[in-house]
Amino acid sequence: MLKTYFDENDLDSRQPYYALIVLVLIIAYGLFTSTQAVELPVFLIAGLAIGYVFTRSRFGFAGGIKSLFYGGNSQLAVSLLILLGVTAFLTTGIQWQAASQGAVPAYLASAKQAIIPGSASVELTNIGTIIGGAIFGSGMLLAGGCASGTLTDFGEGEGHAIITLPFFIIGSPLGLWLSGKLDASAIGKIGGEYYLPTYFGYIGSFIFLLVFLGILYLVIRAYQKHRQQAGLAINQTTYAEFEKSLETSNTQVNLYHRLFIQRWSFTTAALLTSIIAAFIIITTGKSWGVTSAFTLQGTQLLHALGFSLNDPVFAAINLKIQQGGFLVDGSSVRNLGIVLGSLVAFLLAGRFHFKFNFHLKDSATYALGGLFMGVGARLAKGCNIGALYSGITNYSVHGYIFLIFLVIGSVITLSILEGKLVLFPKRHTRQQVDLKTAKA
Repeated sequence: MLKTYFDENDLDSRQPYYALIVLVLIIAYGLFTSTQAVELPVFLIAGLAIGYVFTRSRFGFAGGIKSLFYGGNSQLAVSLLILLGVTAFLTTGIQWQAASQGAVPAYLASAKQAIIPGSASVELTNIGTIIGGAIFGSGMLLAGGCASGTLTDFGEGEGHAIITLPFFIIGSPLGLWLSGKLDASAIGKIGGEYYLPTYFGYIGSFIFLLVFLGILYLVIRAYQKHRQQAGLAINQTTYAEFEKSLETSNTQVNLYHRLFIQRWSFTTAALLTSIIAAFIIITTGKSWGVTSAFTLQGTQLLHALGFSLNDPVFAAINLKIQQGGFLVDGSSVRNLGIVLGSLVAFLLAGRFHFKFNFHLKDSATYALGGLFMGVGARLAKGCNIGALYSGITNYSVHGYIFLIFLVIGSVITLSILEGKLVLFPKRHTRQQVDLKTAKA
């Protein structure tokens, strides 16, 4: 019966077996990583969970902005607000408990002081945050996905991500070098690390975050209403037929469909991701990040190609390379886990295949988007995950500033390129629809 169900929905019934093989290889890889560093399997598990959740729900940051801009569809954007609020609630308890026992923020800690878990996400807020946020926002739209989205799309066989990822990795060392130069300049020295609980306490900081999210919610709803009045607003997320709930009397088919194929809601993804984020903080002491691993990988690749990166800004990374490089780097292992988690999700659903249905011009756009994200993330000291998600939920002012300019960069890019590239089709307005109806 399962084979018939797969065939009727144009799904590959062989792929779940491939998924089992991949899972066995993942277990073997996890055992191998434990011989390199005892904590590495924890990073792998977190990555697998993130990749699986994001793929099962089609969850992502870039999609939240794009779906709102084009169709006034606020479902994903609102779920991202839920993600921020729930994650902050969990991390607040973790940090409050640590602070009550004498731990201090990472940027203030001496060698012997305990560090508040997740406080390493409190980064320098300066001109780099503004410029980097805008560049990153533009890049993630050009690339068709953000940092986490590029990894999940890569695991799903999306051609745009396969092009984007190498340029993202190469752009990261360049961005780090530019960040070092900018931070050393007179204008770059204006700013600092700002941890909200230092000024408002933990309860005050959480209330501040809720107010901020409330304002964003009102703005999102106002824009949705504007789209409903001025054009075509898509109020419901479009699901493929096989992703919907299944009405069948066959218990085996129904169970498999629910477990591995039926699409999860954005809210479900937000709640599960919040739990995974708390797991990461508890087990590693740091929050989820993506692009620091890309910087390490890009630097190691440039070394292999004969480039000598001796600028002081690369000192810490060069030391990591000497200690084993990305093979023993937790963030790199977690990123690989995200790719593999997405791959397993698609294989279990029988829907994996490589997708390269785009033109050469699109390829150049994806490559440029990858470079923009690599450079922007390092200028801003984080991406949509490390700077925005982990920054805001760990009460770094840097995260709020990054979010604002990421949105600005995204909207400017969408506005300028709307109707000029396949990635950015022309939005329909009510007037255009009425005109088409009249002509018909």
